[in-house]
Amino acid sequence: MKKKLVFIFFIMFYMCFVNVGFAQNIENISYDDFLLDKDLLKGKTITIKGFCRNPHDVKYYLYKSDEFEDRSRVINLNISELSKETKEWLSKESKNGLVITLKAIVEDYGLKVLEIQEASNYEQVNTNINTNTNQLQKKTTRLIYYDDFLLDKDSYIGKIITINGFCRNNINDKYFLFKSDQIEDRSKAIRLSTTKLSRNSRKWLLENCKKGVFITIKAVVGKHDLIVLKIKEANDEQINKNDECVNYDDFIIDKDSYIGKKIKIKGFCRNLYDDKYYLYKSDFFADRLNSISLSISDLPREERKWLLQNCKKGHFIIVKAIVEKYGLKVLKIEKDSGDNIPSKEEQAN
Repeated sequence: MKKKLVFIFFIMFYMCFVNVGFAQNIENISYDDFLLDKDLLKGKTITIKGFCRNPHDVKYYLYKSDEFEDRSRVINLNISELSKETKEWLSKESKNGLVITLKAIVEDYGLKVLEIQEASNYEQVNTNINTNTNQLQKKTTRLIYYDDFLLDKDSYIGKIITINGFCRNNINDKYFLFKSDQIEDRSKAIRLSTTKLSRNSRKWLLENCKKGVFITIKAVVGKHDLIVLKIKEANDEQINKNDECVNYDDFIIDKDSYIGKKIKIKGFCRNLYDDKYYLYKSDFFADRLNSISLSISDLPREERKWLLQNCKKGHFIIVKAIVEKYGLKVLKIEKDSGDNIPSKEEQAN
């Protein structure tokens, strides 16, 4: 009996020793480890990363990730210790959720947040020491996708963003930005305010946007519109500043981000059904899975004739084109694999 009691005492002593050792390791606790060992961490200050959402105004929750299967387990967050500015920022950003790294004290029913150290797509935030609203500003160098802006518009209010789309001027001073020039993309529009632009820029818009033009703009997000600060690019200018070809795989992956832009791209062109042209990565059969549809209606007749004669079996070409929703509108065939496209005079001979 005495031996049994000694053994039990030894086991309890050993577990306490292990637990104390574990509890001191408070940096970068993984989400799963926290759930498994929460009782050991009570009262400790930890650093943890997760997906934060605020679905009910004052209720904040931390999930393992933004994947649906990771929503079944949740950690309650108490943000009472955060500064007013940080609370306002978190309220805006967490409606649709964001990945954050936070420092917090472990309590019985969740975490008392002391500091937000990092957040997805944001600069380093140190919210309790010399809090500055500029620390909460989103980086403005990244192009915001049109759909992402519509989904998260409230979170961008007051920030400077870069965005592109199809701009039209319906009634003189009324400018709107659409996702594309396709009729199905006209149901949702972003109103543009041009009051901050120079007279020359406003004149250019007035002259070019009656029928619409693709533009990339820098703007401040207002409550009801975008206040345009600068027209960075338009589809009558060379978008690819280095005049280099866009990588084929990059284009396939990020196609939506190129819509409205003028690019150069190289590929293997085939003409399958007289007026149907497609661009592939190469002439290998394995590269036939991902194709880009080509519209050649804007090409001169001699270039269309050259394509018709040379692309039945396929030909490598480099094209200059405007990216549309469903493919490329080809503006020029700059060169092909070693051969020059004959001029109109040469074809006549």
